[in-house]
Amino acid sequence: MWLQIILLSFSLSIDALGIGISYAFRKVRIDGRARMAVGVISAVIMGAAVAVGGRLNRALPEAVVSGAGAVLLIVMGLILLYRNLLRGKETEFDKDSSRHIDIREGLILGAALSADSVSAGIAAAATGMNGIILAPAVGLMQAFLLSTGEYMMRKWEFVRRLNRRVCSGISGVLLITIGIARLCA
Repeated sequence: MWLQIILLSFSLSIDALGIGISYAFRKVRIDGRARMAVGVISAVIMGAAVAVGGRLNRALPEAVVSGAGAVLLIVMGLILLYRNLLRGKETEFDKDSSRHIDIREGLILGAALSADSVSAGIAAAATGMNGIILAPAVGLMQAFLLSTGEYMMRKWEFVRRLNRRVCSGISGVLLITIGIARLCA
């Protein structure tokens, strides 16, 4: 269970790594309050999604909900891979072009990074994952990977080649893997 929670948190948060790298590359700073806002928004959205999934789990037969949740994770992974192939320009969160992401822009960034968490949270709860642990794990992972991306960009030259599209591709593969693992369990 812990490994799946860590992998799901990582998968849903890996876009934050790509954004951290991308923004550091362009010399846009994300302040600590904005990173904290990203984490809190991500945890709240995941918590709400897990609550919905938990209600479905109680309302329908466990095998049906668990199977549907696993299939949903696989479908989400496939959608991420597909979108990754077609995605063009990255969304800009530095709305005022100040080269600094403040807390207001961090809230918007957190909501955008959490978009995939809604269906993944419902699916995770439907497959029986512990939402009380999953929601804060996703929030912490979002903030951690955002900071890690900035740090990596400053320290290692090879990171310049790792962009958000690569991170989204990894995320899709991880979601598919978790979904298959849940189907087989």
